[in-house]
Amino acid sequence: MDKLIQMLDYFLKACERATDTRTRRTFFDQATGAVQMYCLLNINEEHQVLALWDETYYPKFDNLVYGV
Repeated sequence: MDKLIQMLDYFLKACERATDTRTRRTFFDQATGAVQMYCLLNINEEHQVLALWDETYYPKFDNLVYGV
């Protein structure tokens, strides 16, 4: 899971640096895809990963992309 967290942190930083909504949305989509792929490959960790996404990363991306 450490590599997934590194990827999510990378996408989050890239999203923060992006100057337009379209690019921010792209990084958001890539982060979502990384979470989905990790869950497919590590089914036993799915609940833990989804909790991490829902509680930590999703709100940050949502704020950056949509201002929510």
